[in-house]
Amino acid sequence: MFGSLALPLRLLPFIALALLCLSHTATIGQDRLYPTSLYSGMNPLTVYDVDGISKIEMKTRDGWKPITLSYKTSYYRVMTAPVFGYCAKQTTFSLWVERIDRNFEVEIRVTDCDGSKRTYDLDLENVWSLSHEDFGTVTLDDKPCHTFVVKSLGGDFIVDKVESPSRQFSIRYPFKKPPLRIRGIRTYRYSVCFRPERLGRIKAPIFVHIRRGQPVGKYTTYVVADTAYVNVIEPSRPKNPDPDPPPITPPPRPKPPRMLPGGPVPPPPPPPHAFPIEPIPGEPLFPDSAGLLISEKPSSFDTIALEPLPEFVHDPTTFRTILTPTARSVGKERGFLASYDVAGIVAGYGPTERLTLIGGGIFVPSFISETLVATLGAKYEFYRGEEFRVAGGIQGNLSNTNKSNIALILPYLTANWGALDYSATVTTGYSWRRHSPSDTAVPPFEQRAVLVGLGGDYRFANNWKVAGEVFLLENSEFQPVALTLRWFNNRFAVDGGLAFDLIPDNGLQVLPLLSGVWVW
Repeated sequence: MFGSLALPLRLLPFIALALLCLSHTATIGQDRLYPTSLYSGMNPLTVYDVDGISKIEMKTRDGWKPITLSYKTSYYRVMTAPVFGYCAKQTTFSLWVERIDRNFEVEIRVTDCDGSKRTYDLDLENVWSLSHEDFGTVTLDDKPCHTFVVKSLGGDFIVDKVESPSRQFSIRYPFKKPPLRIRGIRTYRYSVCFRPERLGRIKAPIFVHIRRGQPVGKYTTYVVADTAYVNVIEPSRPKNPDPDPPPITPPPRPKPPRMLPGGPVPPPPPPPHAFPIEPIPGEPLFPDSAGLLISEKPSSFDTIALEPLPEFVHDPTTFRTILTPTARSVGKERGFLASYDVAGIVAGYGPTERLTLIGGGIFVPSFISETLVATLGAKYEFYRGEEFRVAGGIQGNLSNTNKSNIALILPYLTANWGALDYSATVTTGYSWRRHSPSDTAVPPFEQRAVLVGLGGDYRFANNWKVAGEVFLLENSEFQPVALTLRWFNNRFAVDGGLAFDLIPDNGLQVLPLLSGVWVW
């Protein structure tokens, strides 16, 4: 009986060790970065960590740095940076891969909330030999066809489809039609036929869609772009011969020779080419077509990039939250024009990289409230870090109403933390105001007050942000709060929302807020 238990008892240490290894393997399996391969174009990447994420870094030329939108190389660039809360279990960021004809490596380091670090190495799933086919010089009457190849310098791949964005190029399949699997040691060939529609030099991509080994959502394929070059000229036209050649007049009839003694003398032979006829020249074998070349500027449809990038959309108005300025400057030789509730107009211009001039005003017609406001000031960004910036400025206002005239000077200091997709701003200032009432019985007087403003915005969709700000004014009965929803592209931003008083006197006072900003 005990002998039968001896073998299981000896195996207990090994069973315990195996269970420990299995549990450790299960934990490691949950800490990962997916996908582990890179493809041309967009690459969404997700980090999973069961112990919570404390920091995500990328190895750059200057060492390990946080992943930011400003980082790019000749092979790839960062499209979106990771955004995550305290000790989040997962987060997502994305890279845009520019080149796939040479392998490269991206090193990502994840720091857990317990302080441990884990490094992931990303590289291309396949390296490609790109095809560049020159169709040469053709005429509008020609319809040439060329053979293109798809060749991987790595393993097997699946061709999903082949297409061209130009209708002048059509795809032909002399062998098998996609989708089909190609072994890494073989080359896939297809034909491209060109039917010209316009003159000039044309450069167009041929998109070969390769199936991803590690798909993510809608990104199931990626593009390997071959390129076609062709120069289109007018066809040469043969010259028409003369329809009615001039008549040939025979020479006069020679007189008979005079008979000499001794017998007749034979007449001299007729001269060569007695009847000269100009031969009609034939069509030249190689007509001079240099004069027929037309250097027509190709249309934008035909000069398509090898791999067109999607438009990189960002909020162009990060120099303000809603109404208040942030620590970010407009930029050198850039400007903006903004309208607030139609009546308010504000404009700005950056003469240098860090200096921004701001001016504007408000005009309300007399049949509404007879209000006129003018403002002028400047802001200078004197500290610029990777995600933290500090700026100082001064703003002067002059307002004229039917009750009083007010002159105001407001120096302020503002600090901003964040990036293009999210930010938080703190602003503090001190204002001097001089009131000149319209009622001459009331003498002019001055007021001073401290102003504190808090604001921020967050991007939750491709063209959408939510923004909010609050002002705390010393010795004031009005403490405003504004919340807006912002739509934007690379040139415009439109905010729509509500503004209300934190300390309402007679119920909650809610005012609509509508603004539009144009940046150039």
